[in-house]
Amino acid sequence: MIKYLLFVWALIPCLLCAAQTPSLPQEMRYCSVSCVTLKLQGDNRYVVTTRKDGDPPNFQSVWTVEKFTPELVLINRHDSPNPTNPAGLNGWDLVYRGQISPEGNRLINVTINDIMEPNVWLVWGSRLNDTPDRPSSGVSANTPESQK
Repeated sequence: MIKYLLFVWALIPCLLCAAQTPSLPQEMRYCSVSCVTLKLQGDNRYVVTTRKDGDPPNFQSVWTVEKFTPELVLINRHDSPNPTNPAGLNGWDLVYRGQISPEGNRLINVTINDIMEPNVWLVWGSRLNDTPDRPSSGVSANTPESQK
């Protein structure tokens, strides 16, 4: 009986963590220089569904979510080579890190490849139709929580 109780007691932190882990949104909106829509395909992979004028026909941008918790969001982005964009001739590989906002609908304190990036806008849910020039809350998408 004691072994069973110890086993159950050991599982409690894991059960509490699972209850706090939000599910991935079906769709997200990312804005930096321009805005794109990300749609969930599979368990943890997003594909950009918005096409820009300069994108070649076979261009793909795939965002793989490695972790999605309130304390840490970790997303690996891979863009295929884009000959129309001098910066993207060999493709892109970027790592986004941040936290989920207290409201649960945007990424805050965002870094790209470990460099703080205040001009990144990644939103979902009730903020999906927001853009940086017209946020519904009046708060910048990537405002560090300490600056609010």
